[in-house]
Amino acid sequence: MKEISIKTKIAIIYFLFGVAWILLSDEILFYFIKDVEQLTKIQSFKGWTFIVVTSILLYSLVKRYEDEKNRNEKKLYESKEYYISLLEQAPYAIEVYNKEGFQTYFNKEYTKFWDIKKSTTKNKLNINNNKIFKQAGLLDFINRSFNGEIIDIPVYSHSLGYTNTNLKNQEKLVKTQIYPIKNSMGEIQDIVISYIDVSAEKNVKKFENILSLVFETLPDILFIIKKDGTIVDYRSKSNNDLYLQPDFFINKKVQDVLPYNAAKLFEEYLAKTIEKKDIQIFDYELEIGNERKYYESRMSLLGDDEHLMALIRDITEDVKSKEQLKFQSLLLEQSIAATSVLDSDGKFCYVNESYLKLWGYENENQILGESPANHFYDSSMHKKIINKLEKDKNNIFTLVAKKKDESLFNILMGAKLINIKNKKFYISSSIDISERVEISKQYETIFNNVREGVFISEIDGTIINVNPYIERLFDKTRLELINSNIKSFLTTKDLKKLKRIFHTLKSKKEAQFEIELIGKENNIFTVSINSQIINFENKQIIYGTLRDLSQENENMLLLERSRRIFQNLKEGVIITDANGYITESNKAFSDITGYSYHDVLSKKISIIKSDKYDEDFYNKLFLDLKQTGKWSGKIINKRKNKEEFTSFLTLSAIKDNKGKLQNYIGIFTDISDILNYEKELRKKDLMLSQQSKMAMMGEMIGNIAHQWKQPLSAISMSNGIFMLSQEVEGVVTKDELDNSIKNISNSVEYMSHTIDDFRNFFKPEKNKKYFKTKKIFEKTYTLMEAQLKNNSIEIIKNIEDIELNTFENELLQVLVNILKNARDALESQDTKNKKLIFVDIYKKEKNVFIQIKDSAGGIAEDIKDKIFDAYFTTKDESFGTGIGLYMTKQIIEGMNGEISVSNEEYTYEDISYKGALFTVRLEDCI
Repeated sequence: MKEISIKTKIAIIYFLFGVAWILLSDEILFYFIKDVEQLTKIQSFKGWTFIVVTSILLYSLVKRYEDEKNRNEKKLYESKEYYISLLEQAPYAIEVYNKEGFQTYFNKEYTKFWDIKKSTTKNKLNINNNKIFKQAGLLDFINRSFNGEIIDIPVYSHSLGYTNTNLKNQEKLVKTQIYPIKNSMGEIQDIVISYIDVSAEKNVKKFENILSLVFETLPDILFIIKKDGTIVDYRSKSNNDLYLQPDFFINKKVQDVLPYNAAKLFEEYLAKTIEKKDIQIFDYELEIGNERKYYESRMSLLGDDEHLMALIRDITEDVKSKEQLKFQSLLLEQSIAATSVLDSDGKFCYVNESYLKLWGYENENQILGESPANHFYDSSMHKKIINKLEKDKNNIFTLVAKKKDESLFNILMGAKLINIKNKKFYISSSIDISERVEISKQYETIFNNVREGVFISEIDGTIINVNPYIERLFDKTRLELINSNIKSFLTTKDLKKLKRIFHTLKSKKEAQFEIELIGKENNIFTVSINSQIINFENKQIIYGTLRDLSQENENMLLLERSRRIFQNLKEGVIITDANGYITESNKAFSDITGYSYHDVLSKKISIIKSDKYDEDFYNKLFLDLKQTGKWSGKIINKRKNKEEFTSFLTLSAIKDNKGKLQNYIGIFTDISDILNYEKELRKKDLMLSQQSKMAMMGEMIGNIAHQWKQPLSAISMSNGIFMLSQEVEGVVTKDELDNSIKNISNSVEYMSHTIDDFRNFFKPEKNKKYFKTKKIFEKTYTLMEAQLKNNSIEIIKNIEDIELNTFENELLQVLVNILKNARDALESQDTKNKKLIFVDIYKKEKNVFIQIKDSAGGIAEDIKDKIFDAYFTTKDESFGTGIGLYMTKQIIEGMNGEISVSNEEYTYEDISYKGALFTVRLEDCI
């Protein structure tokens, strides 16, 4: 308790004296004076008497106060003088401020530190309006120190210089301590601020050690010792176990006044401190009052290099805490629960062997100092746990954890926040509950999907849990129903009936009854309830099932109709709960997969999963399902007999009217037969393509025959000249022989080039390549030239030279087919007009257009839409197969293009014509 000041004592004495005078003065006078007249006369002077007496009393009390104050000030002055002499020897900057905020003292190091003169700021500088203190944010710390708190301010950047010196506006890294000085009456007289320049890295450790010695450590005992071991000053807290009167120590040697073991250590470290000129720290123990105490001593040289300072601190509690912590660590190591400790930064500082085994780590070095982010499925879970512990120091969590190998498992974790020496630690113990969670999920699946209401309540009818059936029945959520009482849903007439039911239930442990309930929108409906009392966790509860009889018949009809539809669907259907456990499947599902309804009930949908896809595929599938509520696509699954099949699967998420996920529904069709049919179609297309090429080959052989007639005639003629020159000498000249040889060579080269063109035409291509439109038409014309000329067909070209990137031979086949179709149409025409074919190739935006138009009169309207069908032909069966234009359309569509036909009337050289116009459009081939 704080000692009462002299001023307060004077006020109390004065108050008590006044009260006593008022209450007792008349009684005292009456006791001594019996004469009434004399008593009355004396009482008339009672007021003056009180003034005189109190004045004398006040004078004596004030005189005593003044004397005591003078003695205290003298004592304080002597103590302050000695303290200031110590401050002058300190190796760092120190200044002192009084309660009004004015600077009253600073030492020599202060003037060097701030580069100021001794008289510059003393009694002028006021901390309350100083800009530097405000900018550095020190005012709050200073105010706290005036309230008795010792402040250790972390290193900060400080602007230097109060005058126009070289240091003005420079920056230093400064470490500051602020501590209060009290007078003998316990009142705060001044505050002391110290500054240490820690800018130079080599000085940081030294100065921090000094600060730790003087200010961070609050000593129980302080000695100032000469180098020879003589104690010249001694300070100690009066409540300290080691406290003795100063006379016991002053002017005596350490070796003579301390216990033997402590004296030997002091003597040893005294020599070390003088020799190394650095701080020396050592521990020792003493037996005090049948109790073993532990102490820490810190010793260092003072600035005058003649004296040493020794600070002694009681560390008994620390030692005992360490021993207790060591014992607790041994207990934790033996614990079967996985135990870990996080420091205030949320990093591991301890894990036991059980933790390493549970999470799959080999040794603690893989964990210590690391964040627990990778130890949970939710990487931010450790932060959420810490935030929860900050609010409630103890908590229980059910979490999904992640092992070192990325596998997931469920844990039950108990966690606690503790403070040790103002440092926070987060301790947790965990056990693996994966098996229990799996069983719980299966139980929850059955509980939530059973086709009747299920409820659990206390013996008095207070609801503990209900399933979704009852939620729908009353149009309330589970949370809204829990803790309400069954009585609140009964009609008035059935409340008495419920008492009889509870009586039967308690006596027979089970009861079956019908009762009316008030449901959503206050509708009254009749239900049938089967209930029984069971024991759960050493407590009796009611477990009951409920059926809505008023809707039962209608629901049964609707349910039966839905089930018939569900079971007779050709598509396989499965329904799961929100956790992915199968609750329903239909007959088609069993027919396709081979799994019966009972095979898959309460199993995961992954039971039909094949090995064709990795985990990333399924993770993306379920992510899309979660984000969009649906997923569809072709997927390969596995039947019960391990045979793989391809299906088109549609998955949908089913939510209630409040947006809460209830079920997943999957509908799939076995498309294996369709895929096989597509393969057959591709085989058929390949066969048609082959037939088309064979038909084309016949055409091409005819073209070769036409084109080879002229060079063969030339060769034959040249050969005749050779034979003549052999039979009749001198008839053939040398020039004629040379021309004949040249003709044979040119003819053979032409025939070889023609063969190459025809061979390339039938050569299949797998890759696209670049080529020009003019070049592709020249190749086309080379193949068709003989037949076109034999039929007197004239080609009119208007071709832009465009570079294409597509399949050259396929496009060549398309052009040949269209030109051949035009040739056949023109060949059958009996007309005096010219037989014309117009070829236009041009570019428009990103598309290339090829238009081929003839003058054969066009295509009959009734067959125009059929000419691209397979095997459709207008020719006699012996002259056409009907697959040329069909294959042309297939090739163009395979090249990401389209082909169309129309009839067009036009004028050429003042003559009117009508013919078929074929238009080919190719996309993205430039």
